[in-house]
Amino acid sequence: MKKALFFLLLLVVALAITPLFLPKTLYVEEEYVFDENISTVYEYFYDMQKFTQFDQWSKKNPNVEITYSSPSSGPNASYVWTSNAGETQEGKVQIIDSKLDEFINYNLNFGETKGNVSEIIFQEMGDNKTRVIWTFESAEANYPFQVFNILMRNAVKEDLAQGFILLDNLLKKDKISSNPEPYSVKNMEEKKLFGVLQQTSLDQQEIDTAMAETFGFVRSYLIDANEVMRDSISNPVVLWKMYDVDDNTAIFICGYFIEDADIPEVDGMEYTLLPAGRVIKGVHQGSYLNLPNAYSEMRNYAAKKGFKLSKDAYDIHLNTPEDVMVDSKLRTEIYIPLLE
Repeated sequence: MKKALFFLLLLVVALAITPLFLPKTLYVEEEYVFDENISTVYEYFYDMQKFTQFDQWSKKNPNVEITYSSPSSGPNASYVWTSNAGETQEGKVQIIDSKLDEFINYNLNFGETKGNVSEIIFQEMGDNKTRVIWTFESAEANYPFQVFNILMRNAVKEDLAQGFILLDNLLKKDKISSNPEPYSVKNMEEKKLFGVLQQTSLDQQEIDTAMAETFGFVRSYLIDANEVMRDSISNPVVLWKMYDVDDNTAIFICGYFIEDADIPEVDGMEYTLLPAGRVIKGVHQGSYLNLPNAYSEMRNYAAKKGFKLSKDAYDIHLNTPEDVMVDSKLRTEIYIPLLE
């Protein structure tokens, strides 16, 4: 009897002491190689509406309702899920940092459990293949709950691995059913561009300098002088008013789409309204030197389709020269309004 009590006491002591030596956080890492280019894979992790097609966190609950931020991709993009049943009845995933085609960091909240983080690392392998490393690290657990980290490790690894498999199937399906058309026609909501009108020659270095200075000037005014939230400001936008080869003149507005329409207009900074309507959209990857050719190709394509286009057009810089090592990785969305 005494021996039984001794061993029972010893077991209790062991159970009490063991958590002291366990890590306070759970760290899991999985990797996968996709037979797809890095930009396509990156977009699935960067756009929350695409991300929820394969991530496992919101899928554990029945009758789940998902609400996406607007826009659903880009800096600070997020989604929130709620459910009346399941393991976790509410949660949120939000992008907190990213670098195009290199990494994305998320913050994850599961009910009352906050402070979990996840990182996606992208590696270009050549032959149109992409390695993705997906990590998850939990918030710190207090004594004695570190033991649950050990119990949950395999389940979390399985979630990441299953997410990879679902994404691989999505990519293969998209490749089979992808639209061969190089451009798309979309309905755009009314937008307000806050920026500065510039006029330069067609020298690309002069244009780049004017853009960089103007973007920095406008962004500083919005954030520092008016305390506009960073997630209320779009990526840099250029609205082209003229690009005249014969006159060697470019006239354009550099600025940002912003949600707040009450910012004072000063020092040449003013609002320009882009009305709602249909646009033809294309994505250019490469140096800004080739943007004029990209615009020409889009206008030629539109002419063959019988579309009538506005003289004005705008592009959104998805990244900047400071973000990438080489100009070939610059990505720019091009929008040309249709004349109805």
